[in-house]
Amino acid sequence: VSRAECTKVVVALSESKDMVAAGLKISPFSDVKYNDWFAPYVQAAVTGGLCEGYIDGSFHPNARVTYEEAITMLLRALGYTNDDFGVSWPYGQIGMANNLEITDGVNSSIGSELTRRQIARMAYNTLTTRQKGSNTKLLSVFDCEMIEDVTIISTSNENSSLSSDKILTSDGT
Repeated sequence: VSRAECTKVVVALSESKDMVAAGLKISPFSDVKYNDWFAPYVQAAVTGGLCEGYIDGSFHPNARVTYEEAITMLLRALGYTNDDFGVSWPYGQIGMANNLEITDGVNSSIGSELTRRQIARMAYNTLTTRQKGSNTKLLSVFDCEMIEDVTIISTSNENSSLSSDKILTSDGT
């Protein structure tokens, strides 16, 4: 997973999801052109405090995201900041992510590049984690609920017997 792809995932599961604005003619980093597919997500992530670039003003969007970079972005989506982690990067972030169970089911370590499966697992874990200073889970941002062990049945046919706010699953409506 590239840093750009991971950034899009984190923006999509955060309150910054509403800050994505296509058509911007600016870019926060020297290696992110405003017309790159990921530019609006990187801009939203920077504006929302979810990620940072490198000291030289670059973002390295095509570089593979590392375990610690993904963890840091996911923690920021929950409302945590650098002040919460301490000065020992990335050990503070990894310790906090472990305590919050964001890393459950993900076998990785510092410096490792992450797979789609690992990013998906950590994103799921983050959505079901309480936001900083709150009793509500991040998932509440989406005004929905998590239902497990259900298969969503996708079809191009509409079922007129279902109201517009319902879906048909393997477990019923």
